[in-house]
Amino acid sequence: MTGDVVPEPIGSIGEYHERLLEPLYRDLAPHDAEGVLRNEWVNARGAIARFDRMAIEIRVLDVQETPVMDVAYAELIAEVLKLLCAEQWLDRGGMNRWRTDERGKLLTRAARQGEGAGSGSKQYLGAFGWRSSGMELKGLWEHLIETVSARGSLTADTGRWLEHYLRHGTLATRIGKAVGLMPTRAKLMGVYEQLCESLADSRPFAPPATVPK
Repeated sequence: MTGDVVPEPIGSIGEYHERLLEPLYRDLAPHDAEGVLRNEWVNARGAIARFDRMAIEIRVLDVQETPVMDVAYAELIAEVLKLLCAEQWLDRGGMNRWRTDERGKLLTRAARQGEGAGSGSKQYLGAFGWRSSGMELKGLWEHLIETVSARGSLTADTGRWLEHYLRHGTLATRIGKAVGLMPTRAKLMGVYEQLCESLADSRPFAPPATVPK
């Protein structure tokens, strides 16, 4: 079952069950006599609670070309979430006032335009410690990377892989530039052979001269 990819604000475990899971379970019950679907994962959203291990599972992230990039992004996101939970820039009440539909529109823009998408209102940027407006998503992430790095929260390896993103953009951007606007089958095969090599060699995808050592 799916709802809006961006979940609505929920304040407690009890509220999560009352507002989200129990209505889903009731609706599914006539079609699920054995209760197979009576599980947390039935609420398929961009981020879901997994109370069996007391975690939030972020499901909207794409797999990258190599695990080192997956780990780097995961480390960065975890550190940013810690700052949000600590109310570093905005209190919980302020975050709960974010409109889910507006965040959904931002996600759609990001999917279409990548790091070049506008990052939203001044109020949204303020939730991450940025006090002006008109910033692209890449600029917002650069700000967050600098903020987290200044706290000593990232490993040296993660810092290098994130610098690769800041220099060359998302994986989708890099693939798009590599294949061009009118890619041939041969061009596509060549680029994806390079991606296979990136996976095998644990290095980010980019022209050889620009890959960090």
